[in-house]
Amino acid sequence: MAWLEWWNFMFLLPLVAGLLIGIALVATGALAEVSAELDAGDLSDGGELEPGDAEGETGESAVAQVLSFFGLGQGIPLSVMLPLLFMTGGLSGLVLNMLISKLFPVPVVFATVSLFGSFFLSAFIGQGLASVLRGLFKARVTAIDSAGLIGLEGQAVYAISNIQGVAHVKDPFGNIHRISCRSALPIEAGMPVQVKDYDSKTGAYLVELRLEKGN
Repeated sequence: MAWLEWWNFMFLLPLVAGLLIGIALVATGALAEVSAELDAGDLSDGGELEPGDAEGETGESAVAQVLSFFGLGQGIPLSVMLPLLFMTGGLSGLVLNMLISKLFPVPVVFATVSLFGSFFLSAFIGQGLASVLRGLFKARVTAIDSAGLIGLEGQAVYAISNIQGVAHVKDPFGNIHRISCRSALPIEAGMPVQVKDYDSKTGAYLVELRLEKGN
């Protein structure tokens, strides 16, 4: 079979692209940040700390449904899923070409069937991989209660006053918590903060500006 013929090249290209992207991610150490990326994008744990922060869902858009069909948007970073989808789509297309071309030796026919087949196989494999990977990531995430954030550091999302404020705090397991907080002194958005106390009655944290070493 001629690998560079159009009916094979259209599958060979995503296969090679997926391999190159995967190798680049491993070589640059980007995959080491996958867990943190996952946690930063999943703030469901933080919702327990601040129930009022949760908003009603408006329903999935058509784009979201398409992404979900391929296993995307389910909590696994695109830096992991896209290379896998490229490789599975390309490889399945090449295999289907080899099998179907024996029954229908007309390139337009077997290439078209292989193209649609590779889409469905990619979706099936993508959803399976997303489910498995999400389970592996979740197994590494450890829950932490509200008081467990005391002493941890984070960053002010919005300006914090003695009345209200919002901050992101990272726990020892890499989870990002979005908390409602107050401060005795005004703190501007983007400034580093440290959690000092927790008021169980109001559900708000007391934070202070975290001074950098040397300041």
